[in-house]
Amino acid sequence: APMLPLLPYKQFVVDSAYSPEQLQSLLAQAVMPRRSWAERFRPAAKPFEGEITVDGFRISRSISYRNSVLPVITGRFSASARGTRIEIRMSLHPVVVLFAFVWLSGVGSCALISVGSWFTGDFETVSLIPPVMLVFFYLMVMGGFWWEANQAEPLLIRLFSARPPLNQ
Repeated sequence: APMLPLLPYKQFVVDSAYSPEQLQSLLAQAVMPRRSWAERFRPAAKPFEGEITVDGFRISRSISYRNSVLPVITGRFSASARGTRIEIRMSLHPVVVLFAFVWLSGVGSCALISVGSWFTGDFETVSLIPPVMLVFFYLMVMGGFWWEANQAEPLLIRLFSARPPLNQ
């Protein structure tokens, strides 16, 4: 069985009948520029926000609430026999990864000391706090990430998998 990943990450591929140029046009209809902090609390005009490039995109779902673990979705276009292959990766923002590492290092150290005290006969209820904080943080990160990843994936698959109109 694969080891449980410490950080959430998802990778998948969508094969599309569209050309890269058609995909850029489709994405332009579904992706708006990143909104400012003040604009975040108003409803979004499009389901995604971010940047579209010649060979791919870097986007995230447009949400009107705060979610620091919102997946950063990157996609790369490559030619395939029937159109374009889109390799999609969802991961945490690098700043969130850095924060998690620093936070987990500090709380993890305290948790090790707490758990160690349980075996020396110095158990006190307060020593449960650091391990509970670790578990809570992990569940919060995983839950927030996977909730959003599971919302974004079907939207992207539907967008890229549609058949191009015959007149194009």
